[in-house]
Order: sequence, then structure tokens, then C-alpha cells
Amino acid sequence: MKKAALIIYLGFLFPLLAGSDEYIEWRPVPGSSGYQVQVRETESEKVLVDTTVEATTLDVDLAVGKYEHRIAPLSPFGKPIVWSDWKSLTILIAKAPVVTDPQKVVIKERKPFSIILTGENFARAVKVFFKGDSTVVPITNRTVSKDGTTLTLLVNPEKIPPGEYGILLENPRQKLWTGDNLVSLAYPIEVAAVDTKKTDKTNDKTDKIDKKNDKKTEKKDEKKPEGDYREYLKTLKMSCAGSGLPDFLIRQCYKYHVVLDLSTDEKVSMYNYIRAYQGNHTERMRGYSYFDDTCSPLGPAMQKMLEERMEESAKTLDMTERQQIQRTLAAVRSCGAPNP
Repeated sequence: MKKAALIIYLGFLFPLLAGSDEYIEWRPVPGSSGYQVQVRETESEKVLVDTTVEATTLDVDLAVGKYEHRIAPLSPFGKPIVWSDWKSLTILIAKAPVVTDPQKVVIKERKPFSIILTGENFARAVKVFFKGDSTVVPITNRTVSKDGTTLTLLVNPEKIPPGEYGILLENPRQKLWTGDNLVSLAYPIEVAAVDTKKTDKTNDKTDKIDKKNDKKTEKKDEKKPEGDYREYLKTLKMSCAGSGLPDFLIRQCYKYHVVLDLSTDEKVSMYNYIRAYQGNHTERMRGYSYFDDTCSPLGPAMQKMLEERMEESAKTLDMTERQQIQRTLAAVRSCGAPNP
């Protein structure tokens, strides 16, 4: 059976965003906490997909054919606000983006710049990343031509360190294109002049403060949370706006991306628990998979959360996620890890 990628158009709320033939898409509904999507066969009217998503795209495993769909934005409590009418929908094959004759770009000044890529199969929902040796930077400001043959990137390099980068394009269903060594950010690293004497004194004071804070942090980290782990997460300081992650997991916070601190097993486990708990479909699946392979002290907390999810939301989860949750539950139950 051929697999298909689907981006669904919320016709009852917004005009169609013209894209390539492979995709239909919708704009987000302000105030919506997500969307409930149903897809049924046109002839039999049998509902094949009934799920909720946070993003404005949905991947489905359906044969090429004709279907109908309807969508409802969700309230903050996760309830459908209003359903659209059933509308016809044709499922088409997802394709990987293709770039024709990419040329290297050299940027010598730290000013906004644009890159134009030509080729085919650029989806409206294409994700773009600059990939360095140790840095991956999402490029969120991009436009796609109506026929899907031109992709224009508008890049603000303010928070991007100088260096050599490749470009990664990702269409829905992880259809990828990668080009190495295509962007050279050759502007100088800005260094501010400082008074070394004052700096030395300041550093001495800072070191003493840091040592005190480190001891406090160690004591705080040693204290194991009681009760529901999700309630414990709510008590952690979160100062990196838009990340949804506690400061404990963040090394550097930028306007458009963050650098994570996953230097210990404890931090890796917490990060993957958060992915499984509140991430989108892709992130949840990755979070589940981590606990498949790792006997973590957070296993019991993960087990509790997943059992509740299966009990409360089983009807809204797609088959792939339900099966993955069952595998993860089996894995964490077999670990027998102590309570966190």
C-alpha cells in the first residue's frame, strides 16, 4: 500500500493557501489549543481517522483515493468548539523536496539576508534548518511559490554564530533534502572591550556566588519530587519564553532557538518525559521511544501518565500512537525502577 502525506485545509474558517499539488493546508485558529480531525471514505462514509493534533498538519497512512474530512478547533479544555462541514479530500503521495543546482552563499556582514532555492516539491509546510558541526538553527521565515518550485529564505543572523552550514529541508512525513556547505557566515565575532582589573574582581565575586548557587542547586536537585511528577514540573522555573522547558534543561536561550543542557541522565530523562507529556505527535513518539530503551527512575511517572492518557484519550489517538504507548508501558513495567 502506498503511503500518503496529508495537510488538511480548514475551509470553513480560512481561504486556501495555494500550494503544490501534494498538499492542502490551513492557518491556525487564534486561541485554539489544537484541532480534532476526522477523515472518512467518500463512498462508505466509514471514519478512518479520528484524532487530535496541535499543529496545522496531519500525517495519515491511507491508500491513494478519495475521502472526506472535517475539522474542529479545540477549546483550552480540549473540547471541539465547532465542526466544519464534511468536505471532499483526495490523498496524494508525499514527496521529498529537490533543489536544483544549489549555490554556496557567503555572508560577510551580520545583516538580514535572503537565499532563493529553486527545484520542485517544496511543500507549504516545509521546515528549514541551517546545520553546523554542533548547531542546528531553524529558519522560520520562508515563503514557497504557488507551484512549489521556489523557496525563499529570509534569514536574520543576529543569533546565529559564524561558521559553515549546510541546509536541511523537511517536508511532511520526514521527506528530506540535505545540502552540505551551502552557507558561510563569515562575519567577525563581536567582542566588547572590558576593563580587565574590574573584570577580575567581578569574576572573583561571580565565582563565589556561582559556588554558593551550585551547592543550593545540588541540594535542590537531590530532593526527590513527591506526588505526581507533572505537578513537580510546574514548580520549576521557566524563564526562556516560548520553549516550554525548565531552566534546568537549557544552556542558552535565544530568540528563535535554544541550546539544551542534556549533560546528565537525569536531564535526558526529564526532557524525554516532557516530550512525551506535552509535545506534538512527533515529539511524543520520540519521548515514548526513549523509555522503550531506557530503564529510567522516571519510569513509574511515565507509566502513570501513559495509563491515564490511554484511559482518557484512547479514542482520539491514532493507531500508531496507541501501539507505541502500549510498547512503552510494557517496557517501563518490566524495568521495575524506583519511584522518582
